Amino acid sequence: MPTSWSTPIDSEICAVVPAGTHFLWHLLNAVVLLILMRATIASFPSGRAKAAS
Repeated sequence: MPTSWSTPIDSEICAVVPAGTHFLWHLLNAVVLLILMRATIASFPSGRAKAAS
């Protein structure tokens, strides 16, 4: 991520959120992973696949 645009934004947010913003990165990653996992699960056919014998 380029610091040229993120640094001014981060400075303004850190003035409001003294604990910092790193936790937002983890929260965003968790949301993206949840969306991807739900989409992957939804793409499987319903029911269990029968094992090849």
